[in-house]
Amino acid sequence: MTVCRPSTPSATNTHASPIYQRTDYTMENEKAVTPIVGTIMLVALTVILAAIVAAFLFGFAGQNLQTTHIVSATMQRVNATSVSVTYYGGQDAGSLYEMAFTVNDGTNTTVLSGSPQVTVSGNRVTAKSGSIPVGLGVTVISTNPKKDRLVITGTFNDGSSAIIAESTL
Repeated sequence: MTVCRPSTPSATNTHASPIYQRTDYTMENEKAVTPIVGTIMLVALTVILAAIVAAFLFGFAGQNLQTTHIVSATMQRVNATSVSVTYYGGQDAGSLYEMAFTVNDGTNTTVLSGSPQVTVSGNRVTAKSGSIPVGLGVTVISTNPKKDRLVITGTFNDGSSAIIAESTL
């Protein structure tokens, strides 16, 4: 790039008008982005990416996490077509009001219970008032004498449901 700039008058030239001399500039040691600006841009990019990742990991992006209910039940095969189930309760025992028992594909499943605190209807046990009593014992009968996959699903007062126990017996 060529730039003309005024120079100081010499001793031999005492005119009032400045004398212009030609000077050539080169881009040898000049940088478009200094290392400090580059570092600041990298730090800013890192902070923005960290904020985006944190938003998705910690649920700030609008995702609602479901609450986990903690209850337990055990299963034990009694004979070729019967499984004994005992409900042991847990932290959320007071909010469990219904249990559904599914054997294999769900067909031909019968539940028996002698407790006056629950109502049995098909493959469901529902609390008459409040919640399913801790220590409740039920017998699940299936017409399939082979190994059965039994899934116990609980329904809670907040409307959510969760698998309480699952086993192949």
